[in-house]
Amino acid sequence: MILDWLAREGWIVLSWWLMTSLAGLAALPLCFNLLRALPDQGYSLARALGLLLTGFIFWLGVSLGFLSNSPGSILLAWILLAAVSWALYRRRGHTGGLRTWWRGNRRFVLVAELVFLVALLAMAALRAHNNSLIGTEKPMELAFLSSALRSEVFPPADPWLSGHAISYYYFGYVLLAMLASLSGIGSTIAFNMGIALLFALGALTAYGVAGNLARSRPGRPGWRSGLLGAACVTVLGNWQLPLIEWPWQSGAGSNAWFAFWGQHDRMAAQVLASGAGTPVALQDWSFWWWWKSSRVLTDRSLDGSIVPIDVITEFPAFSYLLADVHPHVLSLPFVLLLTGLALGIVLAGRQPDRAWSLLCALVLGGVMFLNSWDGPVSLLLLTCAEGLRRLRGSERGRLNRRELLATLGFGLRLGLLALLLFIPFYLSFRSQAGGLLPNLQHPTQLRQLFLVFAPFVILLGVWLVAEARRAGPTLNRRLLVGVTVLVPLAIVALVTVMALVAARLPDTATVLRGFLQAGESMDSLVPALVLRRVSGLPVLLVLSAGIGLVLARLLPPAASRDARVGARPLPGASFAATLVAIGLLLLLLPEFVFLRDVFSSRSNTIFKLYYHAWLLFSLAIAWAAGSLQLDLAEGPARRAMAGLTALAILPGLLFPVAGVYSRALVESGRHNAARQAPLSLDGGPGFIGRDDYAAIRCLETVAGDGQPVVAEASGPQYNQYFGRTGTLTGIPVVLNWEGHQQQWRGAGWDALRGSRPEDLDRLYRSQTIAEASDIIERYGIDYVFYGDSERRRYGTRGEAKFRDHFGALCESGDSRFYRVSGLSSAGLGNS
Repeated sequence: MILDWLAREGWIVLSWWLMTSLAGLAALPLCFNLLRALPDQGYSLARALGLLLTGFIFWLGVSLGFLSNSPGSILLAWILLAAVSWALYRRRGHTGGLRTWWRGNRRFVLVAELVFLVALLAMAALRAHNNSLIGTEKPMELAFLSSALRSEVFPPADPWLSGHAISYYYFGYVLLAMLASLSGIGSTIAFNMGIALLFALGALTAYGVAGNLARSRPGRPGWRSGLLGAACVTVLGNWQLPLIEWPWQSGAGSNAWFAFWGQHDRMAAQVLASGAGTPVALQDWSFWWWWKSSRVLTDRSLDGSIVPIDVITEFPAFSYLLADVHPHVLSLPFVLLLTGLALGIVLAGRQPDRAWSLLCALVLGGVMFLNSWDGPVSLLLLTCAEGLRRLRGSERGRLNRRELLATLGFGLRLGLLALLLFIPFYLSFRSQAGGLLPNLQHPTQLRQLFLVFAPFVILLGVWLVAEARRAGPTLNRRLLVGVTVLVPLAIVALVTVMALVAARLPDTATVLRGFLQAGESMDSLVPALVLRRVSGLPVLLVLSAGIGLVLARLLPPAASRDARVGARPLPGASFAATLVAIGLLLLLLPEFVFLRDVFSSRSNTIFKLYYHAWLLFSLAIAWAAGSLQLDLAEGPARRAMAGLTALAILPGLLFPVAGVYSRALVESGRHNAARQAPLSLDGGPGFIGRDDYAAIRCLETVAGDGQPVVAEASGPQYNQYFGRTGTLTGIPVVLNWEGHQQQWRGAGWDALRGSRPEDLDRLYRSQTIAEASDIIERYGIDYVFYGDSERRRYGTRGEAKFRDHFGALCESGDSRFYRVSGLSSAGLGNS
């Protein structure tokens, strides 16, 4: 079956491998010159960098009107990148020569190529087994991808709000649309191929950063650490499956066990049907059991009841299994790329020049355009890398005021330049973000946090303790104690003050009153909130202690700075420790604040910050595991360390094994020999009903390259049976998914929405052309769709007015379009 699929669609996988390889080849001379501080001189980062820079040139040219959205313009962008990259290479030359570079990097490079190819093929095969494009937010992402393929200008037209452009970070969809356009495939294939590419790019870039980090220590080949880093980023799962899901599904755990972990929907042991066997086999587990791994944290109200909004604890392996092409997945390889640039700053040991700063700003701006949540964290990492570089060059082991200001100035310049380079995006972007709100009543439970990050807690915890022991007298114990004790106390005090203030502010007082029980006053609420925050001290203490250990290791006490310069950590150890500290800070922030959005909860903030922390921890763990092994002598101690590493990693690998089996075989029905349908990357034919799909594909051909407007029924969120013309083709419909539109457009949504829902109802329910004509003219509607959803909602009586005046277009069964462009109410009367 696999060979048959490769014979039919293998060319698609090969073409995407080739195109990304060519993008990497175009950027490779640039890497050899600007990333020469990295042991492989940036080879393993070249594909991600080449794709991002080609996309930037193409996007900017189309946005400014210099280029068209066409394959020729994409090729021109590639040629421009290759020319600039080669010109810089000729100007600066290549340190040591290519032959010397190849001899020193041959094994590392060959493993990198194997990682990329195997990962691309493996994920493409998984998506071919289960190519479904329905459920969660896949219809939204498919709509954006279709629009990026079709739109003549950027920003692309909003496929679900005619007359307006997408108000979202859409750069990732442009990157995938570029490859789809060059390979000549449609969005329904490009969606699944995009997941495969993002998985492969994530594995390759994680391999490159982790491997280069390991190779910064003399004598380490790096490829083993690179593989560990790639595995932690792309396939490692959390411990929800081995500790909760498996016992729950098998009926093996006790009520006390599940009550201890306290995960929503897994509070007590599963009660099996009388006489039923224990459902140990995976095919007998509950549908989408793997979803629970992304909802580990459970928030409770002050009365003990569970908050109805799930706290999202998604991680990359879950994302790839779910296969949503969401911004946090689109940005993942490029966040890792930026981390590699930060490592280059530390290893270079010299001040970044203009070309290096421009490259950092371009990648930073691209990351912000891919997923705005990653922007501030990425900027913080680059700034910390510059500070770490200056710190390592300081004989006193600390930054004076001038150096500190210079470091902050470096970060400020990068941030401003990144914004400037992508200014066309920000001119049209609107956001739902409305500042920060205090997290007054939802501290994280330590045991649930352990479930999410168990592999990292074990290995990074041991490594930090080992680093503290290695530091000896140069460990800044006063700083360690101060951070560990004062930060949690400061957070509790801050939350107390915020509770007191919030109780008297109009916006938050209404929310706080919802916490009250009958007969309670606002004055009794504040002590209850403070006690709730005190109960969260264990998490605050652990996170603060981890940050304190890093700071105490990097900033020795004044008395030992001059005497013990040789005891400073290696550059790789310093960088890994910085990654850990930033990751712990990301876990600490939502303990007391969260971003205000339409959810009015910390769910989305936890989601995005924890996700980024997972990436940082994955790279740090590759250094930590190797470092702990090398620092131990051959014998029982080293074997024990290898066993501890296996103990931390192997339980997390149960998730991809069981999850892939469930997604590829059970959910698709392929575990049943009688349901062996041919494999395919095209999920379009199963997206909606056959007749609707055929009619829409026909319209896509008839409409040509223009940008007409289609009227079709508007429906609820997460439902692929509405807005489907825009989803599959990128041709805008009048309205769809109002809830998401509100998220994308924030406070201005009501004005943009206007009377669109009511007008669509009138259009379909009215009995005369004259009554419908003003709606058609108001929105510039060219086609009216009558498909399955329209007939279910509106019936067929309103269709007569179109059938009597216009012939059916693109008819398949009962699904058809009516061309109404140019319709005028003049002369129609009440006919």
